[in-house]
Amino acid sequence: MVQHNSINTPVIVKDNQVTHPLQCTFFAQLNADLENVTGDGTVFQIPCDNVIIDQNSNYDPLTGIFTAPVLGNYILGASINTQGLIPNMSVYCLKCVTSSREYRLVEMGANIPSSASQTLQIASNIFARMNANDTAYFTIQVAGTSSKVVSLQAAGISFIYGYLLD
Repeated sequence: MVQHNSINTPVIVKDNQVTHPLQCTFFAQLNADLENVTGDGTVFQIPCDNVIIDQNSNYDPLTGIFTAPVLGNYILGASINTQGLIPNMSVYCLKCVTSSREYRLVEMGANIPSSASQTLQIASNIFARMNANDTAYFTIQVAGTSSKVVSLQAAGISFIYGYLLD
């Protein structure tokens, strides 16, 4: 039974369970609330700065940008909690932007939050074919007011992730 492997090949560790020790994977959360980032139509790039895992260091927590290390098929996803939504908001859009394509994960017209806290939790993911050194990041845009009133909440409920599928 193989237990250690210095090349990027699968490893059988126990009872035919297979791990991929060098395959890129990342998961990062917002460390703190990001106050008043959109609401006036501003497209805000989401920098999840609390890195939980970044196998192979392909994610930059300062910018929120993931760089694909190799050509492959990737799963990229986000779960973002927004606060400060008001009834006259006309656009709510969460995107994943890669070097070659823009994916609209969620796009809604006018949305009236159902709770008094005026929050909305959105989660989605995409399948992306990426080349080596292609980048990916997530953006959010909310419109309907003349000022930035929408915030992103941390507390472990806003996060992004990605991994090489094959």
